[in-house]
Formats: sequence, structure tokens, C-alpha cells
Amino acid sequence: MKLLIAGHSVVDHIFRNNEEIILPGGIYYSALGFSSVCNNEDQLYLLTSVDDKDFPRFKELYEKFNLSFVNK
Repeated sequence: MKLLIAGHSVVDHIFRNNEEIILPGGIYYSALGFSSVCNNEDQLYLLTSVDDKDFPRFKELYEKFNLSFVNK
């Protein structure tokens, strides 16, 4: 199966007890869900934008996808 997931790669800033927690958000959670149910024969693509500063937050998951349609 070929699957294209389109969305925004955003960074969530969560403030709790005077502490800021920064986590990947947006399309990240859709990508995480699809990557967990697909097998090695499936072709997964992302259509999104992500800047170089935030890419390390997404890198481990996004490397499981074909990134031909990712704009930096």
C-alpha cells in the first residue's frame, strides 16, 4: 500500500509548574499511528514542512517515511 500523509509539523510548547516542555506535534501523531500499523512492504510518504532547527524532534520517526515531499 502507498500512503501519503499531509499536514503541519508543529512544535508544541506545554507550560506546567513554571516549566516549559517542548514536544513534536501536528502531523507527528498521525505519522506515528500509521507507522505502527504498516508493514515493511508499505510505502509511506509525508507532505509537510519542517525547519532545520526543529527537525531533530521529528527525525527518528520521519526517517521511516519517504521524505520526497518534505519542504525544509
